[in-house]
Amino acid sequence: MGNEIWLVMLLIVVTAVCILTPIYLRYLQRMKELDTLVKLAEGGHEVRVDMLSLLQPPRPPRNDTRRGLIFLAVGIPLALAFVIDGTYMIAVLLGGIPILAGIGFLVMAKLEASRAQG
Repeated sequence: MGNEIWLVMLLIVVTAVCILTPIYLRYLQRMKELDTLVKLAEGGHEVRVDMLSLLQPPRPPRNDTRRGLIFLAVGIPLALAFVIDGTYMIAVLLGGIPILAGIGFLVMAKLEASRAQG
């Protein structure tokens, strides 16, 4: 019983780290951009709106296929691990949700591709 609690806690911590790390890295990038603008303004240079677009790199197009495959790659092993362990309810919760999200992303990618063609 004690090991199961540690496993769940570890799962929560790893998930939180995986979610919060990109958010924090985006925050740091945005702070660097704003710091650059502040230095320009303090230096007496004119800060125009078009400078903001120069500071930010172009965003790549959304790739729902990649996201869908990542969700499936996470969800299927999670579901299988808990099914093998015999905890079906946890398998549905921790494995089923990413699997369904992955299927949703793949469906959206397919609809987006058919909309672009037609």
